[in-house]
Amino acid sequence: MPPCLDVYVWVPERGPEVLGRFIESYVNVDDPGDERFHAFERVYVLGIANGADNKALDELRLEGEDAFRLYLRARDHYQAIITITRDGATVLGLSVDAPDDLSETLRQANAASRVPSHTGICAAAQPQNAGA
Repeated sequence: MPPCLDVYVWVPERGPEVLGRFIESYVNVDDPGDERFHAFERVYVLGIANGADNKALDELRLEGEDAFRLYLRARDHYQAIITITRDGATVLGLSVDAPDDLSETLRQANAASRVPSHTGICAAAQPQNAGA
């Protein structure tokens, strides 16, 4: 795997519009890589949850928390990551290839992360195993 960079955007809420747009744009919905993805989509995007969906998502939740993370296959990138935080926010992430100059790409991403956006805050980091 070439060097990659994880890029995250923190969004202060977990609205279905933002989640749906992220899923539509980045997640490989035909082969998401986690069977609980469809339960997540029904609960958080479509609002048509059932008991089985809630039980599937309970497997992801931290004990006693409403927080969890889904690691999914992305369409055009290595991985799409959806995090539901305990304070009601959402963190959306992509693992993207950075095959050229990883240190320069990381520098640019860090500079961009200091610029606030209208939907949230962006951050970037080199994954721990990216150099392995």
